[in-house]
Amino acid sequence: MNFLPETYLWFKSFHIIGLVLFAGLFYLVRLFIYHVEAQTEKEEIKEFFNKQYSLIEKRLANIITTPKNYISCYNRKWPIIYAAIISIAVMDAC
Repeated sequence: MNFLPETYLWFKSFHIIGLVLFAGLFYLVRLFIYHVEAQTEKEEIKEFFNKQYSLIEKRLANIITTPKNYISCYNRKWPIIYAAIISIAVMDAC
Protein backbone atom coordinates (compact mmCIF):
# COMPACT_ATOMS: atom_id res chain seq x y z
CA MET A 1 0.00 0.00 0.00
CA ASN A 2 1.33 3.38 -1.01
CA PHE A 3 -0.14 5.38 1.87
CA LEU A 4 2.19 8.39 1.94
CA PRO A 5 1.80 9.66 -1.67
CA GLU A 6 -1.97 9.24 -1.51
CA THR A 7 -2.12 11.10 1.78
CA TYR A 8 -0.10 13.96 0.33
CA LEU A 9 -2.57 14.31 -2.56
CA TRP A 10 -5.50 14.47 -0.13
CA PHE A 11 -3.78 17.17 1.91
CA LYS A 12 -2.97 19.07 -1.25
CA SER A 13 -6.62 18.86 -2.35
CA PHE A 14 -7.83 20.24 0.98
CA HIS A 15 -5.31 23.05 0.70
CA ILE A 16 -6.58 24.05 -2.76
CA ILE A 17 -10.19 23.92 -1.56
CA GLY A 18 -9.25 26.15 1.38
CA LEU A 19 -7.63 28.68 -0.94
CA VAL A 20 -10.68 28.80 -3.19
CA LEU A 21 -12.96 29.28 -0.20
CA PHE A 22 -10.71 32.12 0.98
CA ALA A 23 -12.17 34.24 -1.84
CA GLY A 24 -15.43 34.25 0.12
CA LEU A 25 -13.89 36.69 2.58
CA PHE A 26 -13.30 39.22 -0.20
CA TYR A 27 -16.86 38.81 -1.44
CA LEU A 28 -18.20 39.25 2.10
CA VAL A 29 -16.50 42.65 2.30
CA ARG A 30 -18.05 43.61 -1.02
CA LEU A 31 -21.49 42.61 0.28
CA PHE A 32 -20.97 44.83 3.33
CA ILE A 33 -20.21 47.73 0.99
CA TYR A 34 -23.37 47.03 -1.04
CA HIS A 35 -25.32 46.89 2.21
CA VAL A 36 -24.10 50.34 3.24
CA GLU A 37 -24.72 51.77 -0.22
CA ALA A 38 -28.31 50.52 -0.10
CA GLN A 39 -28.97 52.85 2.85
CA THR A 40 -29.08 55.83 0.48
CA GLU A 41 -31.96 54.41 -1.62
CA LYS A 42 -35.71 54.98 -1.24
CA GLU A 43 -37.42 53.33 1.74
CA GLU A 44 -39.03 50.32 0.02
CA ILE A 45 -35.93 49.63 -2.08
CA LYS A 46 -33.75 50.01 0.99
CA GLU A 47 -35.87 47.51 2.92
CA PHE A 48 -35.70 44.95 0.10
CA PHE A 49 -31.92 45.33 -0.34
CA ASN A 50 -31.32 45.14 3.42
CA LYS A 51 -33.22 41.84 3.65
CA GLN A 52 -31.51 40.42 0.58
CA TYR A 53 -27.98 41.46 1.54
CA SER A 54 -28.45 40.27 5.11
CA LEU A 55 -29.55 36.87 3.83
CA ILE A 56 -26.62 36.60 1.41
CA GLU A 57 -24.13 37.74 4.07
CA LYS A 58 -25.44 35.18 6.55
CA ARG A 59 -25.31 32.36 4.02
CA LEU A 60 -21.83 33.29 2.87
CA ALA A 61 -20.53 33.52 6.42
CA ASN A 62 -22.11 30.25 7.57
CA ILE A 63 -21.78 28.08 4.47
CA ILE A 64 -18.48 29.23 2.95
CA THR A 65 -16.25 31.01 5.44
CA THR A 66 -16.88 28.81 8.50
CA PRO A 67 -15.80 25.59 6.74
CA LYS A 68 -12.86 27.54 5.32
CA ASN A 69 -11.71 28.29 8.86
CA TYR A 70 -11.82 24.61 9.78
CA ILE A 71 -9.96 23.61 6.62
CA SER A 72 -7.34 26.30 7.26
CA CYS A 73 -6.76 25.11 10.82
CA TYR A 74 -6.46 21.54 9.59
CA ASN A 75 -4.03 22.52 6.85
CA ARG A 76 -1.76 24.30 9.33
CA LYS A 77 -1.06 21.06 11.16
CA TRP A 78 -0.66 18.55 8.35
CA PRO A 79 2.89 19.47 7.19
CA ILE A 80 4.24 18.78 10.68
CA ILE A 81 2.33 15.52 10.97
CA TYR A 82 3.31 14.47 7.44
CA ALA A 83 6.99 15.21 8.11
CA ALA A 84 6.85 13.16 11.30
CA ILE A 85 5.27 10.21 9.47
CA ILE A 86 7.93 10.35 6.74
CA SER A 87 10.78 10.54 9.24
CA ILE A 88 9.35 7.53 11.15
CA ALA A 89 9.02 5.61 7.86
CA VAL A 90 12.62 6.43 6.94
CA MET A 91 13.88 5.36 10.37
CA ASP A 92 11.97 2.08 10.11
CA ALA A 93 13.49 1.41 6.69
CA CYS A 94 17.05 1.72 8.06
